[in-house]
Amino acid sequence: MVKAARRRQRERRLIVAVVIVAAVVGASLVWHFASGGGGGGTTHSPSITPLPLRGTGGMGPRSITDGVLRVPVPHGGTGSINPGFQRGRPVAWILVGNFRFRADWGAKHREGTPTVPSDGILVTVGDFIPDAYSSGWPSVRRLHLPSAPAASRVVSWNVRFAGRALRLSVQFGSVPNAGSRALANALLARIRPA
Repeated sequence: MVKAARRRQRERRLIVAVVIVAAVVGASLVWHFASGGGGGGTTHSPSITPLPLRGTGGMGPRSITDGVLRVPVPHGGTGSINPGFQRGRPVAWILVGNFRFRADWGAKHREGTPTVPSDGILVTVGDFIPDAYSSGWPSVRRLHLPSAPAASRVVSWNVRFAGRALRLSVQFGSVPNAGSRALANALLARIRPA
């Protein structure tokens, strides 16, 4: 039993390390593209053209897309796309929250995520080209929180979805309850190929 607990602890540490590395790599990509090195930039809600989504219920009638995935934006929420390229093909970090991002968040912050209010949820989708590194990630047909998530404010995992390698993270503003997990799962379930 002690060995199993130690193994789970090592797995959690590895997941945290992977998330940190992904954030650093993503931040450097955002900096590279936003600084003119990659010809891209950071797009925030004032610049986003809402796309109609049928049957979104409480998610709102708009979504954001990186050209590969379409992510719904909750009513009163904000979305951000930090685009880049991997082997000449589009990749992106997509952030969607059920709260308004500060207007200056993208201009001031080239890395990290916006501060999540106590009643907020922030979903981060790292949309990448599948490669050898992601070959062991589970393939899924529908996105959802991992089974039996701990009562942690940040839940991170990796999957293959719609022919892409996704690094997913849900950050809750406070310890999640059944309602906030249901809202996160509803948002994740509505992510579709563009």
